[in-house]
Amino acid sequence: MSRRIDALTGVSVAFPDQMQVLQPQLDRARGQEVRLSAQLERAVRQRDEAHRIADLAARRVQALEAYLLEIGQRPLSSDAGELPAVPSDTLDQRGLGDGERS
Repeated sequence: MSRRIDALTGVSVAFPDQMQVLQPQLDRARGQEVRLSAQLERAVRQRDEAHRIADLAARRVQALEAYLLEIGQRPLSSDAGELPAVPSDTLDQRGLGDGERS
């Protein structure tokens, strides 16, 4: 029985020493985890914003293509003033903050 007590006593003394040595590494690892989590969240937000911008661009290209097909099917005239104006919603220059988010 005394061997067990001596063995446990030796471990209990060494364990706090090991913890003190390892604590700075643990603190660094936790700090890195926090920084990496923040970077991941930023990257996800940027990816989502890039998808929204790409979707908006695709919708505008489709609208412009439809418009160009429409005016391409009309007979050409010598007066460019007879062509209909490009619909304002086709070439709208507003940003994503104006309600066009998907």
